[in-house]
Amino acid sequence: MTRARWTDDKDPGELSVLGLLERLDRVSPDGEMVYSIPQGRGITHRQMFALSNRIACFFRDRGFRANDRVVLLGANSLEYLVIYCGVWRYGLTLVIINTEMNAVHLEGILGTVAPRMVLHDSSFDPAPFRHATGDAQWLRFGEWHADASPVDTGAKSEELFALIAGYPSTADVEPVAGPEDFACIAFTSGTSSKPKGVINTYRGIMANAISTSMASDVGAEDRLLEFRALSWASARSRFLSALTTGCAMVIAERFSQSRFFDWIRDQRVTIAYCVPTAINMLLERPAQVSRTDLPTLRFVTSSTAPLPLERQRQFEATFGIPIIQFYGMSEAGNVACNPPEAPRFGSAGRICHLQDLRILDADGNQLGHGQVGEITTASPMMAWGYLKDDGTLESLDGKRMSTGDLGYLDAEGYLHLTGRVKDLIIRGGVSIQPLEIDNVLLKHPAVSQASTIGVPDKIYGEEVVAYVVAKNGASVSAEAIKAHCSAQLPEAKVPKQVIFVADIAKNERGKVDRNAMKALWTSAQGENRPS
Repeated sequence: MTRARWTDDKDPGELSVLGLLERLDRVSPDGEMVYSIPQGRGITHRQMFALSNRIACFFRDRGFRANDRVVLLGANSLEYLVIYCGVWRYGLTLVIINTEMNAVHLEGILGTVAPRMVLHDSSFDPAPFRHATGDAQWLRFGEWHADASPVDTGAKSEELFALIAGYPSTADVEPVAGPEDFACIAFTSGTSSKPKGVINTYRGIMANAISTSMASDVGAEDRLLEFRALSWASARSRFLSALTTGCAMVIAERFSQSRFFDWIRDQRVTIAYCVPTAINMLLERPAQVSRTDLPTLRFVTSSTAPLPLERQRQFEATFGIPIIQFYGMSEAGNVACNPPEAPRFGSAGRICHLQDLRILDADGNQLGHGQVGEITTASPMMAWGYLKDDGTLESLDGKRMSTGDLGYLDAEGYLHLTGRVKDLIIRGGVSIQPLEIDNVLLKHPAVSQASTIGVPDKIYGEEVVAYVVAKNGASVSAEAIKAHCSAQLPEAKVPKQVIFVADIAKNERGKVDRNAMKALWTSAQGENRPS
């Protein structure tokens, strides 16, 4: 049974981070907002409100205005999220960059962003990058401790949390931004070589907050586990849920196969947000854990990349824990989610609140139930546009956008994904989705990973080739894999080549990189040509 939240029927443009913080301070001042597992401490709603107000004073006194950019660089921590909150409470543009994922491009990204300030943690060395940001001020943010006083922090007066210690904790500073000002610039991974700067407005992040909380039925009593980098859009949504509902966010620095279930038990987690790569790792060496050992856990989610159906079945059978799939993208926000009270196995779920999703054919005509076409969407949570490499802005003009995926809606409104538009294999005029073949390959008991691609063929235009990774200790032949596929697929979809590899190429977000697999195939053809 779903729960009602006070934000469910709100216009996103009516909400502000300051308003949300004021409400939390009034309704549940001592409620835990964030708990950091590696730091072993948390922060309450009242403490977050006070610190955000102090950060607002800090920026006011330095003359910051709406749409001024503040870059945040660092690992997952309480301080990282306090700065998130403080920048948004005042109304500036937060620029979040995953330094590990974008290490090669970081210098160029900083130059493109042209920030007024760069805030970083102690693990980041700013020396190689200062020149890229011109006159921007660089400031280490240091640590926050609930019992610290301005006197205690005086020795570290060049750190943000020392500098704000003397400011008032009351909400005397008005936000400088309105709903259409820029709240965030986040750099995506996708599968492109250089990340894109996706711009979201304050209206957009508030719409995301409302929709995300409704999608997974989050309430004030929930505790959400997030181990992904807080610079990811999906992790950012968890913090927005904490702001709108009053739930607690439990953070870790990164995934740990050996400690994942301990975190859930020890921190009384109710929803654990996860990714397919982590789910696969949990299945490789399954712990002796069942749902009865984790009494507070409602479900585990899977998002950011497709989770093969066979893996979902295996996880649920092994641990007795349901998986709820999310579907979305940086530019579109959360598009669909399986409702916890009525999930449909094999689907991406029902369309999220505020999303206007349509399935279109090649001519732009809307398709009916059960008809496969291109998935498009429009919503108030959609990105405003992009920050281009040359520093100029490219607006999406609020137009309907393609997700780049193919799929269909069933009669009950559940969305089913069938593959990527760009990955489609056309063999002799027959359209073949690699994902369908991947799912069949992964049903074979000796296969742990799979990636299907289309390669040039003189007769059919394209032919089907499958790369597979055998499970540890498993012995299986290419012919056995083909026979397995032949029993479940039409002849045209059966791989004509099965190639065993040690690993399947993936991008930084764990998505299968079919372009890299195609490059591997092309390289192999060159090596096999007679000289």
